[in-house]
Amino acid sequence: MTIHFSTSDLEFLASLGVDTKAESAGVHVANPDSTVKWLLEHGIPVTRENYLALNFLGTAHSPDEPLDGELEAEMPRELRQGWDDDDE
Repeated sequence: MTIHFSTSDLEFLASLGVDTKAESAGVHVANPDSTVKWLLEHGIPVTRENYLALNFLGTAHSPDEPLDGELEAEMPRELRQGWDDDDE
């Protein structure tokens, strides 16, 4: 199923900071949560930036700012800042 966003849809997503045309296809998330599933279903690259923009409606955090440890731990591990295989 192909999703086609209207101009106003794209403007809304952009206002949140979601990059619908990112050059990167994003990362593969082994255990996707509802946000990751939504991004995938709508053909939006799964990136930390898009994940945070969508979850926080573009207002709470810059992707470069560290999150509270509890919030970081709730994110899919592939999108966590500073994540490596030893964290699990």
